[in-house]
Amino acid sequence: RDVEALKTEMEVVTTKVDRAESLIKSLGQESDRWTKSSETFQIILRSLVGDGLLMAAFLTYCGFFDFKARIALIKRWREVLDVLGIEYREELSMVECLSKASQRLEWESLGLPADVLSLENGVILEHCVRFPLIIDPSGQAINFIMNKYKDERIQKTSFLDKAFMKTLAGAVRFGTTLLIENVEMVD
Repeated sequence: RDVEALKTEMEVVTTKVDRAESLIKSLGQESDRWTKSSETFQIILRSLVGDGLLMAAFLTYCGFFDFKARIALIKRWREVLDVLGIEYREELSMVECLSKASQRLEWESLGLPADVLSLENGVILEHCVRFPLIIDPSGQAINFIMNKYKDERIQKTSFLDKAFMKTLAGAVRFGTTLLIENVEMVD
């Protein structure tokens, strides 16, 4: 009887030791994960001001420019931050930081292409407070905007349209959204 009781107790203790070892191993892995997360958080915290300045400048000024000019502007802004000694993340992606994956999927479903320029335009449109100017050489942003704002009675016109002034006056009078395309055709 004592031998059987000792065997049973030995099995229970062995099971408890195995569980304890497994728990210690899991806690060790969790500790490593927390350490890495803490280091990443510290990097983000140190670069918060620089990243914020880059994102604000991007949203404020980049809508007007094409892809190459945007890259050049961001490079120039980073050089200025370097001179001023303000930290920023080199791998900072404006699209990733200023939009969620679910938003980008929604934009794609509304007809926005998945290329970087189009996604940057989507970010600018999403965050603009006033009147965005979007450079879109492919012309696909117009379809996206018309799909996105179709419930808000958006109107589309051009400076070349004979009824431009009438459409503009109606939009101002009734507060409807107005999309003006081909703005480079201004005389």
